[in-house]
Amino acid sequence: MVLQAKYANRTYRKEGYGVRMRYTCMKPFIGFMLSAIDESFNELLKVQTSLNSSQDRMKYFITIFTGKTFSRKEYMNIFKDISPGTASRDLLYGMENNLLKKQGDKRTTIYHILV
Repeated sequence: MVLQAKYANRTYRKEGYGVRMRYTCMKPFIGFMLSAIDESFNELLKVQTSLNSSQDRMKYFITIFTGKTFSRKEYMNIFKDISPGTASRDLLYGMENNLLKKQGDKRTTIYHILV
């Protein structure tokens, strides 16, 4: 059994049904998709490796955050791969370097951006 489909002025054939399927004329598409995946992966690695320190994360957060006040939870929503302890140390770094001001205590803590 041979199934045919037309897409973008090319005919693709699928031979065999359920056993082994062979596609013809798909190499350009596969090459395009692999290059797109590779480019996205490399971009992701650049972002992840560039934000390894508290200083880098804090600078990045201050540049992208649009409001003036935020909580630790909002900080952790930006950096999903860090633990609550790491987020607390990052925020402590921000306060020690006069980038942030803390208001409140425990669950009601709000941080103000000073720069």
